[in-house]
Amino acid sequence: MPGFKKVLPIRKSLYGTVPPPLDCSCRSLSVDSRAGTVLFLVLGMLALISTLAASVFYMTRTDIQITGNYKTGTEAFHQAEAGVHYVKDLIQQDVVNDVLSWVAPTHTVNYAAPTGFTFDAVTALVRMPQTNIYLYSVTGRSLESSSTIDVLVRRNPMLSLGIFGNSEVDLKAYANIYSYNGNNLANPTPSDSDGHADTASNGNYYIHMGTYLDGMLAIGEAPDGTEGVLQASGVPVVTGKMGLEVDHIDQDPMGALGGEIAAAIAAAASSNDNAGVSPPISGPQYDITLGNGDSMTLSTGTYYVKNITLRNGSTLDVDASGGPVTIYLTGSSGAIEAKNGSSINLNADPGDFRIYSDTDESIVFKHGGHFKGFIYAPYADITIMNSADAYGLFWGNSVELKNSGDVYIDTSLTEGRLSDDIDLVSWKLVR
Repeated sequence: MPGFKKVLPIRKSLYGTVPPPLDCSCRSLSVDSRAGTVLFLVLGMLALISTLAASVFYMTRTDIQITGNYKTGTEAFHQAEAGVHYVKDLIQQDVVNDVLSWVAPTHTVNYAAPTGFTFDAVTALVRMPQTNIYLYSVTGRSLESSSTIDVLVRRNPMLSLGIFGNSEVDLKAYANIYSYNGNNLANPTPSDSDGHADTASNGNYYIHMGTYLDGMLAIGEAPDGTEGVLQASGVPVVTGKMGLEVDHIDQDPMGALGGEIAAAIAAAASSNDNAGVSPPISGPQYDITLGNGDSMTLSTGTYYVKNITLRNGSTLDVDASGGPVTIYLTGSSGAIEAKNGSSINLNADPGDFRIYSDTDESIVFKHGGHFKGFIYAPYADITIMNSADAYGLFWGNSVELKNSGDVYIDTSLTEGRLSDDIDLVSWKLVR
């Protein structure tokens, strides 16, 4: 009706009066805005999770690669290490079979890896200057990895000691044992001693008050494994290891009985230079006997002798201008007795005069005597009496150095004859 406004009907419900609906356009806009925000946050979280997942993937893949590289690198190292020992054994075999002379600056070889191993063939052994040590390199491989080891090996000398007494060494009070290298020095003094006067016994080793040993004192074993015994009294001075325990030392490594020296003695019996001496050394005695104050000179050559006796003040000299002088001492009377004040080899170097004996007869240098040379008498007893001087190398069944005697070990004499034993000196991982 005119003048009246239309009034919306009011609905009723069981809960009371229900007002008319309101305009909801503002509420709709507010809900849409919040929904967009939530969607943005969800997408951001998904992106972050994806980034983290990718990082974890790359980190895991890198770790797997590092682990793989470490594994193959370790395998390559072990292959190289196996090659070090395998090649050393092959070198040993070639030395025993006289394939390697051990004197050349470089030995060309071909030591390939056995089945199941992956190291490169070793093709050269290179000698270190002025030594009997050789270098070789082994490269082990595993897939893309490699590992290289440089190795030094040494052929051991047949006689590595300056004084050896198989059953006994006895160094009396105030004895002095020094060392020097005769290749570099002719007339050493105590101040020249270089600390290599190494000594040993498989049996008893006695060292007494005031004795000076500029080197090592080693104790070996009997063939049955019984250890030798060190007995020290007073206050001896030993600059190296005192009482070093070692395995059994071969009494006769050069074969005075049934070996190399035995063969040389047999050859010298029929071919020698005895006739060239004045007076001649003739059979059946084959003796060298000098009276008081007498002298004899042995020139370069080989001599077959059954006994040497030098009386007081006599001199057995050596002329080594044409090469060394070698005496093969043999027979049931094969002894040496150099009486008071006598001298053997005053002028030549110890390396120029060598005595090889196959007997158990004694070798004695008496008071105030003088000797220069190399004595290999593995079954004889060697005695150097009071105040005697001796230069060289002394290898016997026993060695006794009396009071105040001086011995100068010439270490160059251990270098002349090499054994068939090969030792690892050292090895270094190159890469």
